[in-house]
Amino acid sequence: MTRYGLRPRHAANTLAVIVCSDAGFRVEYLLAQCKKTYFGAVTTFTCVMADHSPFLELCISRCLNTHQVQFWPGGYRYTIYTGQLRPIRQIRFCWHIPGPLSVEAMNVAAQHLVGTRDFRSFAAAVYEDQNAVRTVFRCNVTRGFNGDPDTLSIDIEGDGFLRHMVRILVGTLVDISHGHWRPEEIVDILEARDRSAAGHLAPASGLCLEWIQYRGQAGVEA
Repeated sequence: MTRYGLRPRHAANTLAVIVCSDAGFRVEYLLAQCKKTYFGAVTTFTCVMADHSPFLELCISRCLNTHQVQFWPGGYRYTIYTGQLRPIRQIRFCWHIPGPLSVEAMNVAAQHLVGTRDFRSFAAAVYEDQNAVRTVFRCNVTRGFNGDPDTLSIDIEGDGFLRHMVRILVGTLVDISHGHWRPEEIVDILEARDRSAAGHLAPASGLCLEWIQYRGQAGVEA
């Protein structure tokens, strides 16, 4: 919520914990505004009263059933709608590109992204001495998401992501679909290690954080 200094983010199956130190704060009003602002993006909201940050850490730890709250591998989904008519109900959660996209070309290029690479070309505001090496476990482009032939989904899983990395990857894949580059040329873009070598930045509206694993969860080594 921009009114309270929070920037909306799309995330599936998310629990939002709001901590308030003022006992006279209108909790019901805040929760109502959160649900309105994060329409369809956040599953559950809860509000607790706290006077100091350790209580917040304990709340988050209990929510995650772990006392070591650290982000580990994660997965993003980017949604593109290619129908001619503007998808009014879903426009906040997709990128509308009227017209066909070559899923085959996008998939060929996407497979070159899988593995441990220096993704400096696909990141914004990376310092020269900053480590830009990340591992992408999976990158697939699928047509017919949710049974709609006009909807494309781009699923990316990795051990970490640089600033705007997924959105720049998506923008580059769309440029490849439009014929700006051949699919195999994405290797040259990676090797350039230069943001200007890659495609444009895709809009934030289509990006959704699908899942995150946390160190300390069952089955995940700390």
